Amino acid sequence: MKAAEQLDNVSAPLYIPSVVGFELWIGVQRVHRPRVEAERITSFLDSYPVLSLTMADCKEAGVLDHELSRRGVVLPTVDLLLAGMARARSEILLTRDHALLDLAPRVLAQGY
Repeated sequence: MKAAEQLDNVSAPLYIPSVVGFELWIGVQRVHRPRVEAERITSFLDSYPVLSLTMADCKEAGVLDHELSRRGVVLPTVDLLLAGMARARSEILLTRDHALLDLAPRVLAQGY
C-alpha cells in the first residue's frame, strides 16, 4: 500500500476502477494476515469514488486488444480493461505497470 500513499500527491481527481478493486481483493486472499490486509484495502477503497466498467470501456478494450495482438503484444485482460476505461473516457491512467505505460500514445498513462 506504499504506492497508495504516493497518490496523495496527485492533484487531479482520482477514481478507483472497479477492476482494481477486484485485483486488490485477490491480493487479500494471498497474504499471511488476510484480515489485516482486508482492513487496509477497505480503508483505501473507501477513500476514493469507484469507477464502474461500461460497455464503451469494454469496446475500447476489445479494439485495443486487436490493435496490440496484430503487433504481437498480449496483455492480461484486467490490464486491457483498465486501458479501455482510460481510452474511452480520455482520462489518464495512473499506473506503476510498465506494460500499461508503454501503450502511449494509444492510452494516456502516467507513472507514479
